[in-house]
Amino acid sequence: MRDAGVYDQHWDCIVCTSLLPVGELRGLLPPAMRSIPVVMYVHENQVAYPAGATGADARDLHAPVTDLVALAGADAVIFTSQWNRQSCLDGLGSVLDASPVRGLEGTLKAIESKSQVCWPPVEDSVAEANLGAIEHNPDKSGRYEDGDHRPVVCWPHRHQHDKGPDDLIACDQACDGALRWVLLGERRGPEPPGLAAFRAHAGDRIIHDGYCDRGTYLQWLARSDWVCSTAQHEFFGIAVVEALLSGCLPWLPGRLSYPELVPAQWHGLTPAAPPQAESIDQIRADIRSHLGPAIAPEAVRRLEALLQAAVCTRQ
Repeated sequence: MRDAGVYDQHWDCIVCTSLLPVGELRGLLPPAMRSIPVVMYVHENQVAYPAGATGADARDLHAPVTDLVALAGADAVIFTSQWNRQSCLDGLGSVLDASPVRGLEGTLKAIESKSQVCWPPVEDSVAEANLGAIEHNPDKSGRYEDGDHRPVVCWPHRHQHDKGPDDLIACDQACDGALRWVLLGERRGPEPPGLAAFRAHAGDRIIHDGYCDRGTYLQWLARSDWVCSTAQHEFFGIAVVEALLSGCLPWLPGRLSYPELVPAQWHGLTPAAPPQAESIDQIRADIRSHLGPAIAPEAVRRLEALLQAAVCTRQ
C-alpha cells in the first residue's frame, strides 16, 4: 500500500536511473505529483551494451526502445560520460532508422538537447586510504617492496566476460612477460575461461588474486605501478579512475570512455614502452588535475547544479 505521507510532501524533482521507465512512473504517481521534474541519470545504455559471453546476442529491440521512451519522458538527462551519451544517441538513431515508423527524428533531437554529461562522484582513493600526497613514493617503480622490481599491474575489473579477460595473455606477452599482476574486482557467477588461462600463463607472477575489503583494495592500488583495462564495456570506469588517482599509470585501450579519462598527450602509454622516469611525476599530476571533475566534492557540486537547473526550467 502507498504511504500517503510520502505523497503529501513537497518534492523538488525525481532522480532516477536509466533502468526506470519514466512514462510508467508518471502514470503510477498521484496526479498532483506528475508535474514534478524527472531527471534521469544514465549509468549505462542498452544500445551499446555488449553481447553475451557466447557472442550471440539474443536480445530484441525491447531494451533500446525502453531506453528511448524513458529518455523521451525525462525532463533532463545526465550521462556518466561523453562516450555513454554519444553511443546512446548514435545507437538510438540506428534503431529509429530501421523502424518502419517515420517522423521520430524530433524525439531524438529533443533527447540530445536536454542531455548533459556529469562524471559520477569518485572518492579520492589516496586521501581515503590515508596514503598522503601522490608523491608518497616519487619513484613508484616496483612499489610492491619485495626486492622484485618488475612493474606491478593491477586489473581491477569484475571477473566477467564483458571486461575482456581473454585479452590478458596478449597484454602480458606484449611486455615479454616482464610484469607482475594484481587481479582485483568482484567475482560473481561462472568465471570466464580466459581468467583460468591467464592464471596458468602468469603463474607466480600473479602476486594477488582475490576480492578484498576496501582498505586492502586501496593498498593494492597504491602498490601497483600501472592499471590495465581490457574491457569491452565501460560507460565510465570508476575502478580505473580510483587506480589513476592512486598514482597508477594508464594502460588503457583507445575505446569506450577511456580516452576521456586521460589527457590526450598521455594516451597510448604501456609498460612495453614506459615513459621516461623524469616525466612520470608530471604524468600523474596531469592525470590527477584532468580527473578533478570526477573527485566527489566537485562532481557532486556539478550534479547538484544540473538538478537545480532542471527544477528551475520546469517551474
